[in-house]
Amino acid sequence: MKITNYILAATLALLVLGCAQGYGPVKRSSVNSDSTALAWDNVDSKKPNDAVSLRRLESITWDSVKHQLTWDVSRGERKEDAYQPQSKDRYQINIDMATMTVNGEIRRFSEDEAVNVRKLMDFVSRYALESTVWWENGEGEPVDGNDTPTKPQNPASPGKKGGKAKPIHIAARRGEI
Repeated sequence: MKITNYILAATLALLVLGCAQGYGPVKRSSVNSDSTALAWDNVDSKKPNDAVSLRRLESITWDSVKHQLTWDVSRGERKEDAYQPQSKDRYQINIDMATMTVNGEIRRFSEDEAVNVRKLMDFVSRYALESTVWWENGEGEPVDGNDTPTKPQNPASPGKKGGKAKPIHIAARRGEI
């Protein structure tokens, strides 16, 4: 597995998707630097100029059977250099219908955008499946809870038969077996 190729391709795909949706660059906050998905804006005209609204991506779920991408975003504020969530919204994209739903409101987006998102999610799905095979074949170096390398206890781990990897077929699309 060439993880750098996956990372590069995913990064480029996300940049393309952001541009396709017409979004400008996202301003990153220094609050809670452990979170890679904390963004802010102060564009809301209802807030005073010094008020800052923070948003954090809480979770993402891809349903590869229904072709739905769902994510939760919290809104919060900075309190003593920590992010404090105050509310949460759920977003859902139905790829087959090319629609996005938020709080019961549904909006259509372009078919081209749906195709691009589907390609990206197929890419992530394939990576997850290949990683599963990698794990089941006993690849990688085992570590303990302190990230200290340990010796494998059983050389014939799941996915192996008598110490040899057994073939696994990845069905990437519906109907493919």
